[in-house]
Amino acid sequence: MDNSFNGLIEELEDVIEKAKAIPLSQRVSIDKNEVYDIISQIRLNIPAEIQQGQRIVAKANKFINDANIKASQIIRDAEAKAEKMTMDKEIVKRAQEQADAILADANENARNILDRANEESKNMRMDSMKYADEILNNTLQCIQVVLNNYQKNSSKFDDYLSSEMDAILAERQELSRLSSENK
Repeated sequence: MDNSFNGLIEELEDVIEKAKAIPLSQRVSIDKNEVYDIISQIRLNIPAEIQQGQRIVAKANKFINDANIKASQIIRDAEAKAEKMTMDKEIVKRAQEQADAILADANENARNILDRANEESKNMRMDSMKYADEILNNTLQCIQVVLNNYQKNSSKFDDYLSSEMDAILAERQELSRLSSENK
């Protein structure tokens, strides 16, 4: 009896070939204990290469399984990171939109304030010019009254001065005449 791997396989084949056929079927009758005994010997005598191959296959399967687990984790992490980046981008976009809206409102308010200030300044200039015109008009009227009074009174004053000059001349002539008589 050959206890090598191939020898045990041949022995198992012989047991199957020598088995008694069951009439009217493809089945055969074999000694179950004899077959189990051969299978046990095969297991004990599996060549080292097959055992090493099985170990390599087991390690490869474990490596593939671990790689699949890591790949799944990397994919989940990448999806989470992409979602976070999308959310961050959306937050930044919303913040930018709000900042733009605030800036637009501030610019509009500043324009409104500037427009009102310009309008008020224009109104104040117009009111100042109107007031200055009223003051100048009042001053002109006062000067006109003074000038009219002066002209009216100046002719009276001229008349008064003329009459006084005439009186003084008359007095001088009288003094001259008296003086000429007293000589």
